[in-house]
Amino acid sequence: MLKKTNEVFKLDGILELVEKIKEDIVQTVGQERLYVSFSGGLDSTVVALLAKDALGSDRVTLLNVCFGPYSFS
Repeated sequence: MLKKTNEVFKLDGILELVEKIKEDIVQTVGQERLYVSFSGGLDSTVVALLAKDALGSDRVTLLNVCFGPYSFS
């Protein structure tokens, strides 16, 4: 019999959280489109990926935001 390690339990918890977030996105957006302000940083990249997975790429539009001299270009 296989034993689950702490790492597997942590991964299971993360996967459950990801599914819950995607369900929340679907509930919040309903049948509408979602526009995500996208800077290219880690947080907006994760939001964009979760939104695409939850709604499909045809219902998600990324809006690139530029922070002028603070942008990495």
